[in-house]
Amino acid sequence: MEPATKVLSIAGDGPFGLFGPDLFGDPESRALPYPVVGSAPPGALDPAWTEYEASEVWTMTSIGSLCADRDAAYEAVVLGKGWDWVFSGGTAAYAGPAVVDPPDEGPYLTVQPVETGNDGVTPSILKRSDVAVADHECPIMPTADWEPNRGATLAFAVPEDVLPLWRDTLGLDVAYLAANHMSDRGVEGIRSTLRLLDEYGIPRTGLGMNLDEAIEPAYIEVAGLTVAFVAWNDVSGVAEADADTAGVPWITEENVNEAVRRARAGGADLVICNPQWWGGAEYHDDLWSTQVTQLGWFDQAGCDHVIGAGTHVAGPLLLRSRPEGVSLVLASPGNYMFGQYWWQETQEGVILDMTFRGKTLVNVRMRPTVMVRHARASLLDPEGDGRYVLQRIWNHAEVDFLP
Repeated sequence: MEPATKVLSIAGDGPFGLFGPDLFGDPESRALPYPVVGSAPPGALDPAWTEYEASEVWTMTSIGSLCADRDAAYEAVVLGKGWDWVFSGGTAAYAGPAVVDPPDEGPYLTVQPVETGNDGVTPSILKRSDVAVADHECPIMPTADWEPNRGATLAFAVPEDVLPLWRDTLGLDVAYLAANHMSDRGVEGIRSTLRLLDEYGIPRTGLGMNLDEAIEPAYIEVAGLTVAFVAWNDVSGVAEADADTAGVPWITEENVNEAVRRARAGGADLVICNPQWWGGAEYHDDLWSTQVTQLGWFDQAGCDHVIGAGTHVAGPLLLRSRPEGVSLVLASPGNYMFGQYWWQETQEGVILDMTFRGKTLVNVRMRPTVMVRHARASLLDPEGDGRYVLQRIWNHAEVDFLP
């Protein structure tokens, strides 16, 4: 028997009580005076069970599918609202009905989100965290060589103009790139994506001019730790990287082992693994047998946590006991900004918010979002309209682990 604790966040002045004192929150929240104090009689508990060292605590946020083409590009460029509008979402609520499990065949149920103010609060969740990660799903082109997708094809790209917003508004620290649209602009689009991310100082993984580059981890230093990120893909439609071919690394046991091996050799204390995986089909919020097999490869290779993508719908969440602590799997956070307006599940997503004490995962939150005008990620009240996507995740979650 060991004691178990949950640190409570204190309601703040932000929407839905955000941004109050929180010992396991973002750096600004951790710095606020915490009004709850507990104590135990001398000798009643092992001191290690109640130790709290603020310098060891850090947070990581991760968003799902990000490609600001289609409707986001239409709003920003064609209608002239600008990229600031696209990336500075506030809060939203639904003007019409919504359900937990919308039908997955026609007629599709969609939601009608309307903005409720608080511009900028959605990206601030990422910006305030210690480490912010995004799953980016399409090439980045020089702005002069780019034009918006008006819906004629399923070939996407974004202009260089979005990168200052990634850096300064979202505060992105790492970009996963192992996605099935990454060769939509051919080899030149791959080359441009790599060059521009390097120029803007955003570490990236999962794409390269050859397999050796594509499989190379990205690294972040935080709270005295080295955290590595690696990524692979199993969705068709993109060039598969090999010794002489630009593209993304495939989810194979060999590639998984090599990427994690490199991460450990590079000094990683934690390895975060990102598969873009379907398991056989798109748009499902449970794990399929192929994904279960792949998850076994990730575990055997030494992935500490798995944050997937690619299905464009949120879930499921797995929390699993490991000798060194809890291992998290989120098969997909859903869409953050991908312009898929035709189904409630593809309109919604979550921002995954993880808190660590050193290498140990100690807290998990999911911040529900919806795309306003199919273009602007906006926070939902988790006790209001955000409950639909959260309940959908819980329906397929596995969280009954023993520490």
